[in-house]
Amino acid sequence: LTKTLLISALSAGGTDDGPRLIARDKASGQIIGSVDLPARAIGTPMTYMHDGAQYVALTIGGEVPELVALRLP
Repeated sequence: LTKTLLISALSAGGTDDGPRLIARDKASGQIIGSVDLPARAIGTPMTYMHDGAQYVALTIGGEVPELVALRLP
């Protein structure tokens, strides 16, 4: 959650109906961006700043859970 975005993980809807991460405009509810995830999200996305860039990080599952961080444009 940011001032203008609601970021959430979906278990379907990506390429080949796989999991994806979406960003919605809080004012309109419109999806303004999405990215396929390599595995199902098993944690709540969080956002942080590093060296002036904003990132979204979340845990994804598979045989071995991983932490994935994506830089926002």
